[in-house]
Amino acid sequence: MSTHSFPSLIHSMAITSLMLLGVVQLSGCADTPHADAAYGDAYRHMVQQQTQNQEAAENPSPDAADRSDAQRLSKALEVYRGDVGKGTTDVKQTLEFDVGK
Repeated sequence: MSTHSFPSLIHSMAITSLMLLGVVQLSGCADTPHADAAYGDAYRHMVQQQTQNQEAAENPSPDAADRSDAQRLSKALEVYRGDVGKGTTDVKQTLEFDVGK
């Protein structure tokens, strides 16, 4: 016959399970040097690929907006917005519900 009673065995298993759970949870805080070394690489790569002229910050164009006049910028904005339709039109479409057909 066993020297342990059933409730103490359950208690022992519960303590062991909680300790194991604690160890597993703490392992999530472990140092990850391989992942940390590459942290942000995808973002930097995306920015690099989306930047057309990467040297523009060091050598700005003389036509840059901060060196432009108001008339030129106003015309550029007018051309930019020129493709936007004037006014709105209502879209009328009949809704049909085919329930039970």
